[in-house]
Amino acid sequence: MSTEDGGAPARKHRSRKWWPVVGVAIGTIAGAGAFSFETPIYKASTSLIIIPQRVPEDFVRSTVTASLNERLNGISQQILSRTRLERIIEEFNLYERERQQLVMGDVIEGMRTDISLSVDVPRDGRATSSFRVSFQSPDPRTAMRVTERLASLFVQENLEDRSLMADQTNQFLLGQAGEMRRRLVESQTRLEEWDRRRAGPRPQFLVAENEVLQDIYRSLIRKQEDAQIAVSLERRQIGEQFRVLDGARIPEKPIGPARLPFLVRGAVGGLATSLLLMLMSSLWRRRKIASPT
Repeated sequence: MSTEDGGAPARKHRSRKWWPVVGVAIGTIAGAGAFSFETPIYKASTSLIIIPQRVPEDFVRSTVTASLNERLNGISQQILSRTRLERIIEEFNLYERERQQLVMGDVIEGMRTDISLSVDVPRDGRATSSFRVSFQSPDPRTAMRVTERLASLFVQENLEDRSLMADQTNQFLLGQAGEMRRRLVESQTRLEEWDRRRAGPRPQFLVAENEVLQDIYRSLIRKQEDAQIAVSLERRQIGEQFRVLDGARIPEKPIGPARLPFLVRGAVGGLATSLLLMLMSSLWRRRKIASPT
């Protein structure tokens, strides 16, 4: 009788040693179950290359002097503006559930995090010649379509931006040339009045001023003519351009969420629960022994 009574606690103690293993197993299964309810995220990407100006700069110098990174940053800010993104959201009916729960500003902030732009840096140190645009969405086809739309906006914005900059440069130089011509006419008039009123030699400072104004005016005329050619070059779309190299495709596999973190959290939670149960069981057993009925 005593042998059987002593063996029962020992068997119970040995069975409790398996609780952590069982807890880890159950927690891992629970983590896998939680993962199965997560919405998969798909990411589509497209590559764009920079086509250099097709007319040698020895013949036509571009009026756009900003670096590619600076221009990409400026174009990105325009595309990621609230007005542009709100149009895309409405066009593709994005974030339908979020729009019912959040204000549009928060929805747009969330969309900005789903868009990524990466510039490809060549290993040989040459100038950057390509970049990638990506968008992620729970729907793979939507991810592809929005990526295509973003790529087309980069192409369009680059053309419009370069054309605008060339036109602004041309208008600025045109205005400067007009102002310089006015000052040159005034200088020439002063010299003619001097010749008419006095028979002596012209003052050196008036002559020097007139020569400087003539040099500046001739320089501005040359620059303004170059700017006009640059405007024509951009309007005919033979300047530097962005062109889609690899079009976006429907992603075949999701990029997230990752399965491993769910399994790890489940296993850790199961282990912690089993250890807590072991501790509570041990305390309850000790209390029962210390205070027998």
